[in-house]
Amino acid sequence: NKGVMKSFVVSSDSNLDIDFGRVAENTSIKGIEILSIAQPATLNASATVFDFGDITIGQTETRQLTLTNGGAAGGSNVTIDPTIASLAPAGSPFAFSFAQSSPIVLAPGQSTVVTVSYAPTASASSTAELKIMHNGANSPLNIQFSGRGVEEAPAVAAPAIGRGGRIGWPVRAELAPRLRS
Repeated sequence: NKGVMKSFVVSSDSNLDIDFGRVAENTSIKGIEILSIAQPATLNASATVFDFGDITIGQTETRQLTLTNGGAAGGSNVTIDPTIASLAPAGSPFAFSFAQSSPIVLAPGQSTVVTVSYAPTASASSTAELKIMHNGANSPLNIQFSGRGVEEAPAVAAPAIGRGGRIGWPVRAELAPRLRS
């Protein structure tokens, strides 16, 4: 007696029709087993590009990045290990922090927040990439950062309102004494 096993992958909800033909005398079917195999979940990001724009040197701009397990209910968990997330290039003016340092396990539909910041130290454009490793199907998840450090704008004199309600610019005048002859 020889046994035969066939495998089929059904990638969507549909019908699977199985026809059994008689190949040998006295064939019998001992069993049919249909298994549902959970597809690996994906880790979705609220944004994959963060443009911080123009930020004054010495100031810090902070934003929130939400990471969500995009799997269907009853599907696989996604595990993120914050200790192996990396930012390149090293020494860039960008930074990130997870809500915890231990592994984060997200059930389908659950989210966690990563705080990302930009603190320029020079008048220049900067870019960096955050790489988040996880056990989902789309690992690693890459997030792009960009921003430009700018000098603080000089203070501008505001017009003054003089007597009689006239608007004029502040003027410094020195009056010389008049000599009478």
